[in-house]
Amino acid sequence: MKNYKLLLKLLQKRNDLGITLTELLVALVISGIVLTATTSGFINILRANQNVNSKSDQLTSLSRTLVYIQEDIKQAISVEATSATAGGECDSTDVDSVNCLKLTYATTNNDDGSGGIIPSCDVPDAITYYGYQDISSSDSIWFKPGILRRKTFTKVRDDKTTSDRSDDTCSVAESNWITVADGLISVNEDDPTDFPIDFPTPDGTIASDDFCSQNDTNWTGSDAIYGADSSGFGGFRFCLEENNDENRLVRIFLYGNIINGDPIQVDVVTFARAGQN
Repeated sequence: MKNYKLLLKLLQKRNDLGITLTELLVALVISGIVLTATTSGFINILRANQNVNSKSDQLTSLSRTLVYIQEDIKQAISVEATSATAGGECDSTDVDSVNCLKLTYATTNNDDGSGGIIPSCDVPDAITYYGYQDISSSDSIWFKPGILRRKTFTKVRDDKTTSDRSDDTCSVAESNWITVADGLISVNEDDPTDFPIDFPTPDGTIASDDFCSQNDTNWTGSDAIYGADSSGFGGFRFCLEENNDENRLVRIFLYGNIINGDPIQVDVVTFARAGQN
């Protein structure tokens, strides 16, 4: 009985004293470990979700751009690569591409009403250019580091009178450069032509091939890939089918910028349909 009373007194005394410093430190360490692990896992989930959303948004944006370009090309009668020059229609002061993608449209509405041709109207109805620009060091509102730009020259006919068309004249209206895609890789990143590109073979399997070489299509090859800057970099590429009579088939590649990861690649093979028999 005496031992029981003594034990009870000791327990009451310990409860009055509370927990020891050692016990408090152990509890804090355990709580810190659990909290750190929980927070770290939550942050990793957020980062992974953000990365997935970023890639998904970029892929959607680039795919829409390809559809937009494809519709442009379908309305053209020819596609070609044209050199960028200062003050030219593909102005090297506005784009970093050594070559622009040039789309030429049909020539219509050029008659004088009596079987003749009006010289100033005997030009294509429109010519469109696509070129890449690096905006890494600019204050542009577009998503850096690179953008794809588009510019169009459109024929405008001036009807002098309603009865006589022979005195009509035509002029060319020049649009401003507009941005059709942003967030492309910069000229300081790896050349995307080094990345493997897979093509479907006739039997349905996937085979890795050169940048612009597909089945029996006579592409211009790796030594004639256009759209890059003077050092061969940037997020826009295209190659053409070699054809001396007419250039209608084109393959276009866009490379979206993803931090700490390979660029997102989208591409399309399309051809100019207008004017075909």
